[in-house]
Amino acid sequence: VNATPRGFPILSVNADVTVDGEKQNVTLVKNGAFYENSEPFELPADSKGKVYVKNSRGDVSEATTILPAYYRSAQEILEYPDGILPIPGGDEYLLFVGGDTTHGAVIYCDFSVVETDTIAREYFTVNSSDINPVAYTEVNAYAEQHKYQFKKIRINPRTLKFAVNNPDFVEKEVVIGDGSAYSNNPELGRVVWTYPEIDSAESVLDLSNTPFYFAVDNVFNDNIYGSIIIDKSRKKLMIKRKNLETLSSSYYGFSGINGDSIQLALDYDKVPIGEGLTDDGNAVQVNADSTDGYVNAWGDESLRLTGNFTLEAWIYPTGPGVNPLWGGVIMNREGEYEIARMPDGTIQWAIRNSSPGWTWINTQFEAPEKQWVHLAIVYDQSEVKTYFNGSLFATYPASGGIGDFYATYNHFRIGSRQWDTDQSFQGYIDEVRVWNRTRSASEIYSTYSDTLNTTYYATSDSGLIGYWRLDSAEDTGEGVLVSKDLSVNGNDGWLYGDANLFSLPTAIESQETTIPDAFELDQNYPNPFNPSTSIRYKLSKAADVELTVYNMVGQKVRTLVNGKQNSGNYTVQWNGKNGYGQQVASGIYIYHMTVDGRALKSRKMVLLR
Repeated sequence: VNATPRGFPILSVNADVTVDGEKQNVTLVKNGAFYENSEPFELPADSKGKVYVKNSRGDVSEATTILPAYYRSAQEILEYPDGILPIPGGDEYLLFVGGDTTHGAVIYCDFSVVETDTIAREYFTVNSSDINPVAYTEVNAYAEQHKYQFKKIRINPRTLKFAVNNPDFVEKEVVIGDGSAYSNNPELGRVVWTYPEIDSAESVLDLSNTPFYFAVDNVFNDNIYGSIIIDKSRKKLMIKRKNLETLSSSYYGFSGINGDSIQLALDYDKVPIGEGLTDDGNAVQVNADSTDGYVNAWGDESLRLTGNFTLEAWIYPTGPGVNPLWGGVIMNREGEYEIARMPDGTIQWAIRNSSPGWTWINTQFEAPEKQWVHLAIVYDQSEVKTYFNGSLFATYPASGGIGDFYATYNHFRIGSRQWDTDQSFQGYIDEVRVWNRTRSASEIYSTYSDTLNTTYYATSDSGLIGYWRLDSAEDTGEGVLVSKDLSVNGNDGWLYGDANLFSLPTAIESQETTIPDAFELDQNYPNPFNPSTSIRYKLSKAADVELTVYNMVGQKVRTLVNGKQNSGNYTVQWNGKNGYGQQVASGIYIYHMTVDGRALKSRKMVLLR
């Protein structure tokens, strides 16, 4: 048996053969480029048999022998009469993941000769059907809709790459129209447009039923009018292009893989869900009811980065971001470095370096709403690595020192940016850290789920130049709350606009903490008020309800409701007193509601005495 593909290191080869009516299982040993039985059979073997090849990962491939023969080149196969040896592209071979025969991927082999070299071309099925298409590109053009389904995909077994433009095993369907208005080569993993031909398009590839993953070092070309997302297990790629009717500024281009092939991998540890911060402190909530909330640490030179760095934060998005096109910034040192969550949920970064320069780069990771996610961006002047919940998710080639795109804007802000104040984040941000060095994967993993201790921030030796735990804030006496920067630089963060500290469970939920829309918390009335106000809420079903009033530094003032309640509409009064019956001072207060232990909504109210 000629051992192919050479891209999978072989551990053992066995064969089931029948000799003189007796079935035997023999171990084949390597002899040059071939695996053979070490002792010849005394009598001729039957033509039908099985060969099992196991690689070093534990994958097992199985093939049926046609007759006792071997071949040295693809040309020899082509010279055999039809029906004696496999017809090129005709036979199927199974690759089993981890040796588990219940999870096999069909491999389609095609043999061809390029000059004097023999190349084994392999195809794997993606189980795509009309009912459940998992590998397709769909194009809407000139009032026509074209759909291309890729039934099988050719993969190079040596490099684990497949071509984006591959017409083999493609079925075309004209869903709308007669097919005469639009004609183009189908591509998988990329959407190409030329105005006004392409109105909108999408390309999807789901590898769930194969042993492969999308490699972390694939480089994609993104466009602000499109969307590229890879799921947390790196098994599914989704590319969409928005309608071009009003987008005359972008007539030509593409969204998708930047190159002619997509790199696959045999292993990937998916982003973990269900692990998170062990600290139960506060987090800063920005833009719950308005669009002007952020934390400003100002423009001290200690926060200027010139080379290697690591940026970290926990986020809990509650909306798409204030800007409908650009979403909301998580952290930003204006014109130098920044991280944002776009309206489609993807996390993107920008660095003012030589390459790629001051432009948004998509990590393809989608951070869903109402779920805690930790992110870390690491730059070493050769590439950017992005980690989510301690797992490496994407890499991107990048180079050069860090300059300043806006020389007159230098503020470091959390939840927004100085140059474009409407690009503001919506949700909660916690544990913001800035390092002037690259942190390793093990360092990120060891500290992402907890707060940092004084070993890191008592001196500058750790490289930590900014650390906002966002657990507490002090009143400056000027109506502004300030949250401490625990690093040696002391660039405290000033809370402006719709920004306040609030207590929330700082742990990643195994599922999105979504509360049905039928659970409602209304704005209090009157607001402002003196001496009392009414708060209305609605329950769609019986639930454990807690309604609590907090001050602007996150301290509990009074619990108004705490217990099991039936479905219905409720109204509760607050008379401006704390839990000890004492009158509280004039100011802004937060009332927060949880249903069955999950955060529902927070609203502000103003007490004027």
